[in-house]
Amino acid sequence: MPSAYEIRSPTSYPWKSGNGGNNLHLNPNVPKPTSIPAGHVLVNIKAAAFAPRDVMIISQDPIYPSYTQDGLTPLQTKGEQGWQGTLREYGVFLSKELIHAPSYLPYTSLASLASSAGTAAHAFFYGPRRLRAGQTVLTQGTGGVSLFALQIAAAAGATVIVTSSSNQKLETARSLGAMHTINYVETPAWEDEVLRLTDGKGVDFVIEIGGSGSLMQSIKAARHGGLICLVGFLTESVTYDIIAPVLFTGKTIYGVRSFAKEHVEYGVKVLAEKKVEPAVGKVFGWSEEEVREAVRTLAKWDVVGKIVVKVGEE
Repeated sequence: MPSAYEIRSPTSYPWKSGNGGNNLHLNPNVPKPTSIPAGHVLVNIKAAAFAPRDVMIISQDPIYPSYTQDGLTPLQTKGEQGWQGTLREYGVFLSKELIHAPSYLPYTSLASLASSAGTAAHAFFYGPRRLRAGQTVLTQGTGGVSLFALQIAAAAGATVIVTSSSNQKLETARSLGAMHTINYVETPAWEDEVLRLTDGKGVDFVIEIGGSGSLMQSIKAARHGGLICLVGFLTESVTYDIIAPVLFTGKTIYGVRSFAKEHVEYGVKVLAEKKVEPAVGKVFGWSEEEVREAVRTLAKWDVVGKIVVKVGEE
């Protein structure tokens, strides 16, 4: 009998505690769908990737307010019954919502493409500005979206600057295509270093992951008329006035809330043209112990790249 993970009788945890995985329970007796509506297909899911938002929802952290029906299968995607996730062996999906998978990638890499590659492609090619070869990009950290942004931007011919608190992680970023790296612990005023690296001009794009705690520095690091793509909110809330720094320099702050099929397709196209291998940080098995450990691992932020689970028993 196929299986699926469900959120049952959840307790609210701070998502960064990593304890949210306690809300996940494996249901080993999920009937395989047999009635497939017209225009839909049955998909045997082989791997699923975690994103911070998934852990926030699983943890029932008020930082991401959402109604979670008891028994919901997590990890973002859309199925026949509305919003149901991919942490299950089988799902029924609209055929028009599926895309062709690059044949050179294994399932564990393919699982990471939808949310992270789609989000990065949205920021670079479907927002107020379109990334061009020769431009400069700043990405924050070495999580899933950040590294996909690095790899897509580098594949598109941009110069990429990456920040992180770990020199070891920055070495990995260089191996993936970063031209410059900045340790923000050793260089707290990293926006000044970005300006130095760009001859005082600033970058064309910022992939802003930290949120309000780093937004002002990102604004300073962007060029006049530059684009700050607000993707995450991983830092504590900070209040300040951004009106003058944005208004008088013509900079744009763009909220990248989600992604669509066309975003994913384009991101995959950019990566596939150069056979780029997505950065997968760690792969976990299907047992409750391993899936809960996957949640804890993402919450600790000590792995470079995406956290992926192999779906189903071997």
